[in-house]
Amino acid sequence: EATKSADKPYPRPFGGGLPRIMKGPTRWKRGFIHVDELGPLDPFRGLFSANIYLKMPEIGDAKKSPEDAGSLYVWPLGVRSRLDWYRNAVTMSSLSAQDAASQVDLWHSLGQPNVIRPEPGDLVMLCTQRPHCAVGFGTGTRVSLQCFIQFDGPDKRLLIDC
Repeated sequence: EATKSADKPYPRPFGGGLPRIMKGPTRWKRGFIHVDELGPLDPFRGLFSANIYLKMPEIGDAKKSPEDAGSLYVWPLGVRSRLDWYRNAVTMSSLSAQDAASQVDLWHSLGQPNVIRPEPGDLVMLCTQRPHCAVGFGTGTRVSLQCFIQFDGPDKRLLIDC
């Protein structure tokens, strides 16, 4: 439904986000580590992801699902300069690859992630320039709504892409 108000002169529909439905067993049991933007972190611009979790898989049989099944892992890698980029060149090139060998390298080089265990109804926002992954699961379903938020400085409007 289109909306109209004094500060929004033209009617436009609101999107609820991109629906994401994952059914177990998922392909990557430990999750697929990636970044959605490969640029350095910058206090005046960035790409963020907003995820509303509607349904989470039940954690039951440990043989079919890892301990953190359905969780979100985020690594605190903070590339802020060209020097940081060169220091982390191997890791950065692995983040742009889509193969199993690169995933193994990333699991060894990134260290321990921060673990987020969302529940139905939770909103999780993260900087997509940091390595992250959704942990796989053996059975059940995860349903979420996701959109990207582009920040281009304090004087600019946020751009929401869903």
